[in-house]
Amino acid sequence: MPQRNDSILKRFLRLKGLKAIGASIGTVILALLIGALLIALIGIDPWSAYAALWDGAVGNKNSIAETLLRSIPLAVIGLGITVAFRASVFNVGAEGQLYLGAVAAA
Repeated sequence: MPQRNDSILKRFLRLKGLKAIGASIGTVILALLIGALLIALIGIDPWSAYAALWDGAVGNKNSIAETLLRSIPLAVIGLGITVAFRASVFNVGAEGQLYLGAVAAA
């Protein structure tokens, strides 16, 4: 049993192999169920809403390209923040750094 002073992140990082994968999959499923509940509460069929979401994200080549176009910068920001946190540096300026990097690259 984990100690009281252990943070949730430390406990998650201790999970190995299939436990970590199972925890991630379980979290995604729980998020989808909560989302379906909220969608149903406003009177829309959750299956059709999730079908439209899926078609909009990966329905054809153009939508896959748009999804990658918008998600790759966010993934790079996440990796950069991960490096900063691993180095024990507090970093809150990811969006500004993205914009300044884009200006410098241009």
